[in-house]
Amino acid sequence: MNFSMTRKKWIHFLPFIFVSLVSEISYLFQNRQIEQSVLDYIVSRKIPAFLYWAYALVFIQFILYVFLIFQLLKNYRKEAADNFSSHMSINISWLYNTIIFFGACMLLLTLNVFMGLTPLVKYYYLILSLLLIGLFVFINQVLFKALKMPELFAWREEDPIGGQENKQISKYAGSGLTISEKKRILDELLHCMKTNKPYFEPELTIEELAKMLSIKPKTLSQVINESLQQNFFDFINRYRIEEAKRLLKDPKDKKITVSEILYEVGFNSRSSFYALFKKYTGITPNDYKKNDR
Repeated sequence: MNFSMTRKKWIHFLPFIFVSLVSEISYLFQNRQIEQSVLDYIVSRKIPAFLYWAYALVFIQFILYVFLIFQLLKNYRKEAADNFSSHMSINISWLYNTIIFFGACMLLLTLNVFMGLTPLVKYYYLILSLLLIGLFVFINQVLFKALKMPELFAWREEDPIGGQENKQISKYAGSGLTISEKKRILDELLHCMKTNKPYFEPELTIEELAKMLSIKPKTLSQVINESLQQNFFDFINRYRIEEAKRLLKDPKDKKITVSEILYEVGFNSRSSFYALFKKYTGITPNDYKKNDR
């Protein structure tokens, strides 16, 4: 991922820069006695009332950014489902949990600040210490998770995620793909899926499948979305589930287990296999296997 700070991105730092400069400059221009008094007030939590309004504004800004982040993640999941077949590549529940955790920390921190207006002010540093310890532990867990799932950070910045491409109508506007061309590509796609069975590849992407058909990934995505009313993720995994159903119903090896089947049909996660099997069939793999006996 090629990340660079643009002028638009720097705008997000303006409130912080402005508040920091104003507070720092105003503090440094005071005499030594006033500076010491300010430090004493901070330590004893006797902060002027107007500063609590500043904390409230910071909290409101944080909540706004959390809302925007959730919108961005929602758009990412839609776009990722059109490009990846692996559940690991679109599963960002850990990122949702991270944002929720930081949101809870921010809420507790804000409440802790406002405790300065109550007799509970004596517990301020204790609660702050506990928050910092919890933050340290959680960040380390996230780092280990990121090291195990580097593909989550492999999305190129130039790839559209959300924005004006969030709606299917505008997403393929101006593609110039005719109805007959879409039908021809769809026939070739279905033939490829039947004969080559590319869905057995656990990490299959739309780029790889498009390469097999000698077409552009965006063209293939349009055909799947518009002709089949599915995204790439569902399209591939429905084939995997159908293959799993066939093996569960009439396996070559009667002793084959569900765990062996899920890896054989292209899944690399037991939890995602069970979740998708129930989503597409309404029952679990074990129940399906029992019902066909």
